[in-house]
Amino acid sequence: MNSPVATLPPVVAVLSPKGGTGKTTIAVNVAVALARHGGADLVDLDSHAGDLEYALRLHPIQRLDDAIRRLDSDPHFDLGGIMTPHPAGLRVLCAPSSPIDADRLSPPDLLRVVDRLVREEKPLVLDTATGIDEVTIGAFERSTHPVLVTCTDVASVQAGRKFLDTLGALDMDSTRLRLVINRATAGTGLTVADVEDVLGIEASLRVPDDRRFARAINVGTSISEFDGSSDLARPFNEFADRILGRPTDNGDGRKRWGRGT
Repeated sequence: MNSPVATLPPVVAVLSPKGGTGKTTIAVNVAVALARHGGADLVDLDSHAGDLEYALRLHPIQRLDDAIRRLDSDPHFDLGGIMTPHPAGLRVLCAPSSPIDADRLSPPDLLRVVDRLVREEKPLVLDTATGIDEVTIGAFERSTHPVLVTCTDVASVQAGRKFLDTLGALDMDSTRLRLVINRATAGTGLTVADVEDVLGIEASLRVPDDRRFARAINVGTSISEFDGSSDLARPFNEFADRILGRPTDNGDGRKRWGRGT
């Protein structure tokens, strides 16, 4: 039997209607896991409060606002040339350095950058701003794998439910969403099954509550980069393999082909 091959590289939009769910941690680890197989692009669409440069210890020379200015002068400009390289195989486009610069950017500006990078036909991860706005919805529409991040607490689960209801009100297909439950073992009162039941989605990725994630981000790295074979990195690697349609080892020594989970 021939192995399935994805026709186009994935576009992963990491979404969370509530702050504090660890959205950027998820975005960074998924991007690094995808980059293992030939590189990936990562864009910080949180133009006012994005912190990818700190999460990945980067010192960007040019940023999202510079990319928009370049596209204003040349719609076919190769954005890869101004993105900040990362040792894990990522090209990163960081948020503007000041709120004043961010204020000058409109949602169509930000989505124009996404559209240009989608044409690069390279795996792309979009770290969006918290909440539901025009850019978040635009990222959802452009993604092949929209990811909803929540935790096992009532507030984040209810915010997730409102996000799903909003997509429904806009006649958008919420069945495309992949659910990531962060801090799944936190023991805050709700179980993974409770979250899945409220949201009506089976979790594609369950991330345990572990201080090593926070420690990694605080020193500008990720679990997927720092220790790619660890028990914490393995679920991200398997998630990325499934998105890419690559074989993954499910623990019994046999390789299975992913199906774009």
